[in-house]
Amino acid sequence: MTNIRISEIFYSLQGEGILTGVPMTFVRFAFCPWRCRWCDSVYTWALSDTRMGGLPLVDQLQQEEALTSAKEVEILGVSEIVEKVEQNPAKWVCITGGEPLSQPAAFRELVYALNKRSFSVEVETSGLIPLPGDNLFDQVDSWVVDVKTPSSGMGQFLRLDDLDRLRKTDQVKFVVQSKDDLEFAVEIVNQKLLRTDGPQVLVSPVGPTRFEKDGMELDQAAEFIKSNIPKARLSVQIHKFIWGNQRGV
Repeated sequence: MTNIRISEIFYSLQGEGILTGVPMTFVRFAFCPWRCRWCDSVYTWALSDTRMGGLPLVDQLQQEEALTSAKEVEILGVSEIVEKVEQNPAKWVCITGGEPLSQPAAFRELVYALNKRSFSVEVETSGLIPLPGDNLFDQVDSWVVDVKTPSSGMGQFLRLDDLDRLRKTDQVKFVVQSKDDLEFAVEIVNQKLLRTDGPQVLVSPVGPTRFEKDGMELDQAAEFIKSNIPKARLSVQIHKFIWGNQRGV
């Protein structure tokens, strides 16, 4: 049985995307090789919340060191994770991170185990690691794939090939912090996301953080979507409005 490095497992409501408000169990994988400037789950990969920016960790030794420094990581077997999930009444499970696809063998085993027990599975991923090319892709009910905007600092690693594979039940998320990000989203939507059987498009504004002074007002994002990306929907992290910006919600 494969072990998985886990940051946290908790029961809440999905706070964003097309399943907003739906009760689900969240399984948050530890570690992410990327360094998005506005990351809101730094604790999955760093001991200090001030260690932001810089190049991704592509070297295996660096990744191991980062996993060692991440906060409160548990090493759990797949059966242990499933047992924790089954303690909650929800039939939806969101596998998130961190970056779940950075532990590919463990991720695969967990998805099949959850499917075997008739759970519906949503997976949140950075969009910077290729999605599975085999049957595993279809075992996930909804992929939530980021397209990294300029403000993320990860634009040089952008990959868009998987957008052509996504289904109507899947989601593409643009986290936006500036007008440049919004205009970038329009460009990608027009290039890759206009087909009627394609994924749902989310625009998620990020507010000011301890790492970035500038944020985006919700009304600015809303007006831009109305005028320029009518295919998209505004996605607001409602869990932060309900419980505040804290872990385990």
